[in-house]
Amino acid sequence: MPRMLRKLHSLALLATPIGRDFKLITADGVEFKVHSIMFIGGSTVFQEGLFPGGVKHPNPPEVLNLPAHFLTLLVDRLVNFIYTCEYDFNLPAIVVGLKLKHLISHATLLPDAAANTSAMTALEGICDCAFHLRMYALAEELDWDALKSAAHAKLFGAVIANNQRCTTTLTELVKATFAPPGDAARTCKDEDGALQQLAVAAVLTHEAKTWQEDARKIFEDSVQGPEYAGFRSAYDTIKRENRDLIEFADTAKGLVLVRKRVVDQRRDSRSVVGGNDRITWLPSTGSPDVIPMKRKVTKTQFKKEQVPRRPAGSPAKAKADGEVDTDMDTE
Repeated sequence: MPRMLRKLHSLALLATPIGRDFKLITADGVEFKVHSIMFIGGSTVFQEGLFPGGVKHPNPPEVLNLPAHFLTLLVDRLVNFIYTCEYDFNLPAIVVGLKLKHLISHATLLPDAAANTSAMTALEGICDCAFHLRMYALAEELDWDALKSAAHAKLFGAVIANNQRCTTTLTELVKATFAPPGDAARTCKDEDGALQQLAVAAVLTHEAKTWQEDARKIFEDSVQGPEYAGFRSAYDTIKRENRDLIEFADTAKGLVLVRKRVVDQRRDSRSVVGGNDRITWLPSTGSPDVIPMKRKVTKTQFKKEQVPRRPAGSPAKAKADGEVDTDMDTE
């Protein structure tokens, strides 16, 4: 209950215009008014800018013009995180091609001219992994541990918990985390190596559970450049240190494939049963499947002899052999 009350209070603060004394402005002129007190305990950069040395600034700033790489959609999710410690990617809306301005929830001023700026359109078509990497990069720049943890958790869910990602997605993840610093493909500094470890773990997970040999070959070819030597080294080290677990996973995966092959062979080799059975051709496989027809069962009809009942109170009649009819009166 206390957690729910805190969440409701945070949402109330996020919704009300009362008391907003600080303004974040993106490069395309979109404004986000917030409560400056919400920065306390969050981003060290924001807190020191507003409350240097832990005390209130005598002339506190009222506006912060953000750099161009603080894209509008990222800032919108950032504002949501300031109040709720959560942010959403909203993947379905981006996939269907809606204008990004319709995904902005917390802007207090959204100029019409901002809809076609590069700051607004730069993230169109972005996948979830790339989005979370950008949020992680902002957390690094703002020195915001809680946001880093949230972005890392979402990346884990996207590339490991959801182990159905294609090789292209993981190739981009490796490039964003292992490309040399300063390279355009490098998204985050990742000074503690947390994202690099996540990338290697994601590749090993997909190799063990979902990728076939052709997918492995495609991925290996995509990271053969000298700039990815760090990834190959970390990959080989972790694979060597966990050889037993990986071999066990490969064995289990092989057994699953063998079992599936046996089941398929049994289905394809079913023989046609004679008699009243009929063959039905299944459109999905093109192979016959025998479906027995119901056989008719003839029921024997027994005619029940109708014996008149003895009236109540009448004497019992003796049978031919001297026995007496002992039918009980029911009335």
